[in-house]
Amino acid sequence: MRVRSTACYSLFLPRGFHASVCNMKVIVTLPEKEFKASKHVFVPKHEIVPKEEIPEILARYHATLEQLPYILTTDPNVVELGAKPGDVIKITRKSETAGVTEYYRLVVEG
Repeated sequence: MRVRSTACYSLFLPRGFHASVCNMKVIVTLPEKEFKASKHVFVPKHEIVPKEEIPEILARYHATLEQLPYILTTDPNVVELGAKPGDVIKITRKSETAGVTEYYRLVVEG
């Protein structure tokens, strides 16, 4: 019977970070840090659509609420906005080729 030895080594990293090597796998633990996704340069603007505007948007796109693409309640921008399941999120993206475009997402549990 062959016995496998498990060798683990700790690595010293900058303050708050931790890493260990066990059986050729590197495990890195990052420090808990508050991060606002909406402040990132590549994240488009997210906002909650008022309930009064939702029927107008659905009529414009000839869609029902359930036909909108979904966005999960666990999405960092949804958490930051405080949106709840059933809310509609408007995402405004800027593009060099398409200009300013708007997308709508239905918030679902997840």
